[in-house]
Amino acid sequence: IGVYAPNPKTKKAAKKTPAKKKAAKKAAYIPSILKSADVPVSDNKPNTNVTGNAFSKKYGALKFADRYQLNNLYDNGLEGQGQRIGIISDSIVHNQDLKIYWAQNGIHDNPNRIHRIYTIDNRKAMQKESKIGGTIPKTEAALDVESASSVAPKADIDIYSGYSNNNLTSLPSAYYTSFMQAISNDLDHQISTSYSPAIESLGV
Repeated sequence: IGVYAPNPKTKKAAKKTPAKKKAAKKAAYIPSILKSADVPVSDNKPNTNVTGNAFSKKYGALKFADRYQLNNLYDNGLEGQGQRIGIISDSIVHNQDLKIYWAQNGIHDNPNRIHRIYTIDNRKAMQKESKIGGTIPKTEAALDVESASSVAPKADIDIYSGYSNNNLTSLPSAYYTSFMQAISNDLDHQISTSYSPAIESLGV
């Protein structure tokens, strides 16, 4: 939801596809990292016909807030105002994805509080990367920004995008460069990354 997903209200009627073809298509989209790991795959899909608080309580920010006992903060008017959250990424986020997610969660927002800092390649190069189909980094970046901006709806979000189309640096180096940029900018009260230590654990 919010990752290359059409708005449910404007979604065109889908053509019927044979079951075998559907299964093959679905298998093609399972990332190779999941195929090699013991990760359960489910056919259960969220009910995108519900919106606003009902959706948020079942799938989104309000469910997270309840689980982590953040409701007391909300009750006292603390929704992230005056805070900046830095997210280390190696991809970019599309405003349209954010808007779809916010609308589904009943959050009236605009992308102006999402700030993009390019730590390796410039914006033009990153836009070129964004034309590539759905990738794990792009999905991760979108989910990170959607989650942070929804749980703290009045905080500013800085996304540090470290990526090189021309392989100017290695992936670990890009991560460290983005962290150094975020720290030296000294803008953010919190810095977050969802990267797993896959490269380091492989001894690359």
